[in-house]
Amino acid sequence: MASIAAGNTSILKPSEEAPHVAAVLKQMIEETFEPDYIAIVTGPGQQVSEELIAKQHLDLVFFTGSTAVGRKIMQAAATQITPVVLELGGKSPCIVAADASIDYTAKKIIFSRFLNCGQTCVAADYVLVHHSVKDKLIAALKKHLLQMYGDDPQQSPDFGRIINLRQFNRLTGYLSQGNIVHGGQHDAADLFIAPTIIDEVAMESPIMQEEIFGPILPIIGFDTHEEAKAIIAKNPYPLALYVYTNSSSTERYFMEGIQFGGGCVNNGVIHLGNTDLPFTGVGFSGMGGYHGKYGFDRFSHLKSIMRSHRLGDTPLWYAPYKKWYVQVLRKLMR
Repeated sequence: MASIAAGNTSILKPSEEAPHVAAVLKQMIEETFEPDYIAIVTGPGQQVSEELIAKQHLDLVFFTGSTAVGRKIMQAAATQITPVVLELGGKSPCIVAADASIDYTAKKIIFSRFLNCGQTCVAADYVLVHHSVKDKLIAALKKHLLQMYGDDPQQSPDFGRIINLRQFNRLTGYLSQGNIVHGGQHDAADLFIAPTIIDEVAMESPIMQEEIFGPILPIIGFDTHEEAKAIIAKNPYPLALYVYTNSSSTERYFMEGIQFGGGCVNNGVIHLGNTDLPFTGVGFSGMGGYHGKYGFDRFSHLKSIMRSHRLGDTPLWYAPYKKWYVQVLRKLMR
């Protein structure tokens, strides 16, 4: 939308990981727009991106995906000196302070984490909770999971499925890397993984080294703000960060002391839908804010033009420069 609003022609490349969505999108684009205005191409991402980005001079490349692929996109764009906007991933933390309203916090975490079966780029990838309220939070998380998705979430019309078998196998590999305190059921034939809460995970395990992007939520306790901040620093530059607290000083400590793309206080993921806020990553989670006016500006080139008139001309511009000219200029420049 921002590209169209800014008056651009555009080429869309949907992910090959979601072929049905790509087919619907292709049909909609081709029925609505002329191909020389908005075009859509499908196929293997690596092959298509090489033909489009490395071999063509585009005015801008916008990419959503993993940090690893984003790095390749940026390298390809560099051959044509094409600017890029990258919305990448990362391990977005959710911090629950000792003074948080636990029941409210648990409800918001369940909503935001398990939306779209956890396959949301800004979903909290893990929870850091103060040890004094950890057990209460886990109990409240279980309660709200049951209220939202029932005793058998596989039968819930509100709980999704994993996008493909490759991602299903990757995700189920995480289930053995901690103590499952809720969920854990899975069905490969249905690409179903139950909303899962997992405790006692090691920081060195893959589940805490890689973006999960699925319905599995590790819970990690902490005692001090500094300890929580040190844990986050092991996976720097998250795309999002969420803090649940009733203390303004705790809010400032984390919001001002950690580099992240965007986030919420006492809520999760909804900043993504606020068109008055730029959506952006930082460092490994991306670059270039967009949404609303920020998106319009991102897809525009600011062309600077200055118009002059002969009536406003002055001899002060031109040599030979008389001594009093220089004195006047020096006074004007003070």
